[in-house]
Amino acid sequence: EKVVFIKSNKTDSHECNSSWSKEWGDNVEEKTLFLKHILETTKLPSCLIDVDCLFLKDFSQLINFDSDIGLCDRHYSSDSKYIASFFYCNYTKNAFDFLNDWILEQTKIKSYPKETKCLNLTYKKYFGKIKIQN
Repeated sequence: EKVVFIKSNKTDSHECNSSWSKEWGDNVEEKTLFLKHILETTKLPSCLIDVDCLFLKDFSQLINFDSDIGLCDRHYSSDSKYIASFFYCNYTKNAFDFLNDWILEQTKIKSYPKETKCLNLTYKKYFGKIKIQN
């Protein structure tokens, strides 16, 4: 199997009617926490992929198992070079360090959207220090 769906056992009690509302932001922040939990539990390379992503062909050849993390380049944006819609990490200490700092960055910013912004801030901190595939 190339893809495994895992139930989170979380329920969403929020009524989220708009993007970038507090309720929406609370749900978005859960994604990195859940990814970290999955990585700790399975000890397997893991991907965080937004549900609205569309793949036209097999993307598995894009994953470098020798890297710590993989980022999706958004070359058309001068504000955020990488987008948080597609992110993968291997089971390495460096990947956990990156995830922990990404999660921490999200707690520091109070306005939305912040997931991608915090990913890019964390990337700048780790650039040249860990193996990053993009």
